[in-house]
Amino acid sequence: MCPAAHASLGLPGVGAPPIRDNPVRACNRLGIEYEAQTLTRGWHNTRLGNTHVNQTELVAAVAKKTGFSAKDSKAAIQAVLSAIEDSLTKGKGVRTTLGTFVLGKRGARMGRNPKTGEAIQIKASKTIRFKASKTVKDKVNKR
Repeated sequence: MCPAAHASLGLPGVGAPPIRDNPVRACNRLGIEYEAQTLTRGWHNTRLGNTHVNQTELVAAVAKKTGFSAKDSKAAIQAVLSAIEDSLTKGKGVRTTLGTFVLGKRGARMGRNPKTGEAIQIKASKTIRFKASKTVKDKVNKR
């Protein structure tokens, strides 16, 4: 991370993890190019330069692309996410142009309590799996 971003975030030195702010945004605010390889730890994958888009940024992007207001864009995103959630709750998968959301099953298994080392039984559970569509994979991989 650039030294100026460290100073703006109140971080002690190079290689320190980000504390309160996304380092990419901090560098952008300061008009400095972000150097992902110098950040050794953090909540996002710095090797690939990946950062997460939060809901506010997603709403702004949808509003900009569609011409809708931010309020309408947020309502539309919430409606889509709610529909996906409802379908998964009912046990149905959801296929979109982005990819497919399906329910997976994890069987019951034995685990260990990390503090005591005691063996414990972990209950069976359901999990949500996502498989990206071929078109999305091709765009990500620039094919």
